[in-house]
Amino acid sequence: MGHSLGPDRSARQVGIGLRLLVDVAEAREAHRITLLYQNADGQILLRMNGTFGPVGPEQPLPPPGHPYGVSMAFNVPLPMPAYGDYSLELFLDDHAEAAKSITLTVAEVTAPHQPPGNA
Repeated sequence: MGHSLGPDRSARQVGIGLRLLVDVAEAREAHRITLLYQNADGQILLRMNGTFGPVGPEQPLPPPGHPYGVSMAFNVPLPMPAYGDYSLELFLDDHAEAAKSITLTVAEVTAPHQPPGNA
């Protein structure tokens, strides 16, 4: 997968914000959420599981046909042991397919070449 970043640079604190929209009919039910973080070979480096809901009976809901929004924020150290691509995937309830997937690329940054005399 490329060069190693070394133990002192193998994890980065990353903030993850998301807003889930559930059908108003499902707002009063509990839902499971799973975040999987894996390398390009599919090796799972981090798994986070949790639940959200149900919305309490005292809370008003939007009218039928409108989604109910749930905001979440996480601050987690994501392992990045080597340069390359990683994916962060969100799974809801028992769905086998990810509701959302994003690719993260860890790349070596090099300083731009400076012509002589422009220091």
